[in-house]
Amino acid sequence: MDQATYWLLRSVVLHPLSVFWLGAEPDDLELMLNRDHHGLSYEELARLLQQLGTQGDLYFSIYDWVDDDVTERVLPLPSLDDLLTALAKDTRLAYALTQQGAQRWEAVAHPSWDRYYATRGLETITLTAMDRQLVQELLALYPYTHEHEAMVLDSIQWDVERPWQVTYWKTLPVGYKVTFETIAKDHEPGPEWAITKWQDLQQWYTNPFVDNTA
Repeated sequence: MDQATYWLLRSVVLHPLSVFWLGAEPDDLELMLNRDHHGLSYEELARLLQQLGTQGDLYFSIYDWVDDDVTERVLPLPSLDDLLTALAKDTRLAYALTQQGAQRWEAVAHPSWDRYYATRGLETITLTAMDRQLVQELLALYPYTHEHEAMVLDSIQWDVERPWQVTYWKTLPVGYKVTFETIAKDHEPGPEWAITKWQDLQQWYTNPFVDNTA
């Protein structure tokens, strides 16, 4: 697997992605995805997307929103012209991993799903992980790593999901979930040890093309 293929597969590990986003300016894309730019031209992207679709690693769809309901319409493999158009303007075309594509990514990234956690919410925060101890660590670190938020301690509630739908293609036997409220506070930088620990806990898979996980 080359670096460009890895980049595209990794970009949709957690959720499908708009093809249009791939055509964004490098700084904008890196901000949206929190990772380095792919470094590919529109034509290179379109050809690689089509190649990965042809060999069964990616599928393409359009998402429709009606009120709060979202429906996915899976599409036939787009043409190169369709992909080039979707890179240049928002046609709502999205791409995502098939089970085969997910397995290819797992084979090179060696994810430790027991170290993965999901964060949801803005004021009401939910932390979920397969390992309850990991959730406890994240909960303990949260006040030190979120400089503009204060945790409402008496709002903390625990729950368990069996099974836990981690991503659109991955299910784990169990997910331990903690939910709590936050309120705004004055900026207060956290201690370096807490920031370092929080960053360490985010390393749950290997990027074979860099020295560190990402």
